[in-house]
Amino acid sequence: MTAFAVAFLVGLAFQSVSVCVEAQYYQLYTLTVTMSEAGAGTVSPTFGKYGYGETVRVTVETNAGFLFDGWYLNGEYQGKLSTIYVTIYGDSVLNAVFSKREAKLTITVNPEVGGNTAPLPQVWYYDYGISVQVKAYSNAGYVFDGWYLDGLYKGLDVNLGVLMTKDHQLDAYFATPDAVQPKPNDTRVPSFLALSCKSSASLAHFYAQIEGYLMGGNDSGGVVLPNIPVFFSYSVTGGRDWIPLTSVNTNDRGIFSVTWMPAVTGNYMIQAVWDGDETYTNATTVVNFAVESFQAETVFSVTSNSTLSQLSFNSNSSELSFSVTGASGTTGYVNLYVPKSLITDVSDLKVYLDQTQLTYTYLDSGDSWLVLFNYEHSTHAVKVDFAGKAAGADNLWGGFLPLGLAVVAVVVVAIALVLLVRRKKSKAV
Repeated sequence: MTAFAVAFLVGLAFQSVSVCVEAQYYQLYTLTVTMSEAGAGTVSPTFGKYGYGETVRVTVETNAGFLFDGWYLNGEYQGKLSTIYVTIYGDSVLNAVFSKREAKLTITVNPEVGGNTAPLPQVWYYDYGISVQVKAYSNAGYVFDGWYLDGLYKGLDVNLGVLMTKDHQLDAYFATPDAVQPKPNDTRVPSFLALSCKSSASLAHFYAQIEGYLMGGNDSGGVVLPNIPVFFSYSVTGGRDWIPLTSVNTNDRGIFSVTWMPAVTGNYMIQAVWDGDETYTNATTVVNFAVESFQAETVFSVTSNSTLSQLSFNSNSSELSFSVTGASGTTGYVNLYVPKSLITDVSDLKVYLDQTQLTYTYLDSGDSWLVLFNYEHSTHAVKVDFAGKAAGADNLWGGFLPLGLAVVAVVVVAIALVLLVRRKKSKAV
């Protein structure tokens, strides 16, 4: 074989090898997960880039007041299981579709000639979790003789609120004055619903942990109520309107826990409700919850049975202040979460109620201190001092002098020293 032929064959071999090892670029495709209704739930993940043929696990959680109707992948229905596995063959959009959940309220009057109600006696459908206000009106010659909700007597007040966490039957009874019937005694055992809020200290990862427990009897003695649905809602209008949040079941110790991420800082009311059953009465508990931020990494939160207002933090004086209001003759409480980044030794903290120093207890709560104190209800100004100085110390002679007087004092001392030096010099001469 000639040298030319050998060179040709070698070149051909190298050319074949170069064709075989030509670079293959790894293509990534996007998966975007969307929801049909804002606030209807959460999906995870919401976006990602994946290789061809890769399988992605996507989950959905549905909030109270909504129903999950199913997944649609690039417009094609994929079923309604809470978990779906998507195989990637190209850029894709997975849509989680929700609808508003409804509850039925059937209102009747007995007898029909005795009176009427607003809304009118008929079948009504409402968004799950809202509170419906119903009012009874007596016709001439009749008096209102009481409400029965799902067969349970609810009293003689003509106004009744019905929480739509399930279908309800509401009966309004009327009677002539001489035919009013004795009212049944509620023989069910009372129930007790405890509620509190714990917050994180970072605004970047801010959440509120709503915790509590449900007991049959009372807080000092009773039985735990396991696997009981508790419904949660919140209000930003002082309780005039309630927005459904979620519902959870108590565990085997009657305890519940819900993680909530408020959209903004400010004042909230949080409500927990249990409808009761044939053995135990219904229970409702409301707490006030206020959130205030200081810079991006620090959050204060206050939980109280008092109405809260004017929560603010003064970084110059290192003081947190707010107002509490409640009915006279009752006791108020405050649970305050203080970031550890602001005070390492919580025993240095000072709490004042209308300029009177209060005693408090505290607990270690991870990245925060939980500070607890009580007071007799009225309208009070609360001040929490992180600097450890007495209330109003800036205006007291026993504390630091005001800046203007301090400057004057320094000038007076300086003049006195100059005069003293001059006098000594004159004596020396």
